[in-house]
Amino acid sequence: KFFENLASSPLTLMQNEGELSGFGVFVDPGQNVLGTSELCIEVSLVPRGVARSIVVKIGFAVNANF
Repeated sequence: KFFENLASSPLTLMQNEGELSGFGVFVDPGQNVLGTSELCIEVSLVPRGVARSIVVKIGFAVNANF
């Protein structure tokens, strides 16, 4: 959990600032770090949705029913 919390800390700040909608961090506890000298950390980022343009169609109609 140490490395998950360490990786989550800056991502939490980014989420609080509105830079991310969400995120996930996972470290497989079954990794053989002693044997491989490698630690794998999985990070999933959910980007913040931003509308770059808004298109509105306007026209005349006989009635207001869609």
